Amino acid sequence: INFDTSSLPDNAVISDVKLKLRVTKEYGSGDTVDILANSKEIDDTNYPNTDTGNSNLHLDIASGALLVDDSTDFQSTGEKTIDLGSVADSTLQSLLPDDQFSIGFEGSDETDSWSVFSSSELLNSNYKPELEVEYSTDLADPTNPDTFTAYNSDAKTSQLTTDHWYNYTAPRFEWSGATDNYSGLGG
Repeated sequence: INFDTSSLPDNAVISDVKLKLRVTKEYGSGDTVDILANSKEIDDTNYPNTDTGNSNLHLDIASGALLVDDSTDFQSTGEKTIDLGSVADSTLQSLLPDDQFSIGFEGSDETDSWSVFSSSELLNSNYKPELEVEYSTDLADPTNPDTFTAYNSDAKTSQLTTDHWYNYTAPRFEWSGATDNYSGLGG
């Protein structure tokens, strides 16, 4: 499954990643499923719909970072929320500039067990898999300006002083020494 993560800021600090999906046919009784990360976007460029493309996708998923080992969530039907763990958190963190996060599944019984979960191809899009991400940004407080100067206009013909009332329609303000890493504002 490929998720578009372009709505996440590139400087986000990822604290938790969960997979939400609806299982409509359970995997074999007692069988488990591994959930793995895939570093490449799952698209026709990386994995064309050919025998070679499908084989490469399977090999890349099988060699991906293990996110969830032996999940039993696919042994019953219904809506599932699966915490993908700290490896998913750090993997998504590193992939933020790529605007995508891909996962794959590998079952413990690959001979006769299978599972079905809803996808975006279904008419009812309420059941398509979702990636739930907890993150934070702008963790550092901004620093206040060292200097602050006010003028009557952009022409700066008159400097304004403290404890006086002015009625200028477009005053100009300048400051220095202030920083706010997240917003990019500075003095």
